[in-house]
Amino acid sequence: MSTTTIILRDVADDHPLLARYRTLKDREIRAEGNRFIAEGRKLVERLIQSPYQIESILCGEQIADEIAGLAPEGVPLIIATRKQIDQVVGFQFHNGCLAVGIAPPLPDAKTLIDDGAAPLIALEQLNNTENLGAIMRIAAGFGAAGIILDARCADPFYRQAARVSMGAVFSLKLAVSSDLPADLRSLAERGYDVIAAVTHADAEPIQTSAAGDKRVIVLGSEAHGLSVETIAACSRRMTIPMHLGTDSLNVAIATAIFMYHFSLKSPLATK
Repeated sequence: MSTTTIILRDVADDHPLLARYRTLKDREIRAEGNRFIAEGRKLVERLIQSPYQIESILCGEQIADEIAGLAPEGVPLIIATRKQIDQVVGFQFHNGCLAVGIAPPLPDAKTLIDDGAAPLIALEQLNNTENLGAIMRIAAGFGAAGIILDARCADPFYRQAARVSMGAVFSLKLAVSSDLPADLRSLAERGYDVIAAVTHADAEPIQTSAAGDKRVIVLGSEAHGLSVETIAACSRRMTIPMHLGTDSLNVAIATAIFMYHFSLKSPLATK
């Protein structure tokens, strides 16, 4: 066993490592040195495989040997019964293990822009963590090079977002924009096809539209859609035609349709 192993029954109730798992409110733990919680065996395994620092791992006895074989050198592995884990986190927990990771603040969007990364997804005011997690998983699955989030988006390392992403949050390039319209104009100036996903009847219907690999799909929240300023900064407006009076789709579903549509015209479709 290469890791430093701590057995829960030998640890005081006020041990600082356990305190992290009792503070599962996202805002509180993120405020403590950019920490986050990875919840569930699959997510913990993908965190272990990522470049992110791990502060500790808390896992059930039944999978302790397997997790110990994967955990990086020197990471404390706290082994507990299911009942003990329930007592620590404050509810019935059935996902095997948790880990505390550390993610530094996201870089500015200019890092992705200067890298020439493509294709990209840009999100405005997307504060629903479940939708954000689903979009990250979709982005990874369809080969997005990165995601730009405006400053009003939810933190992609929040527990539900990370869990729904199935660990895609640990592999995607993520960046934050303090002025999304300005960054979109900068992308357009660099030759990107900047596409606003809208519900406007006069927008291009997606099924007859094409775009090169150097593209950005821009999506807004379901409550507000894209702002007028953001739409104006895009070079194109595109829509998914609806029937039976439906005005829009869930934003994650819309993202999947856009990403799949364009993947049919790229080398990804032949893999």
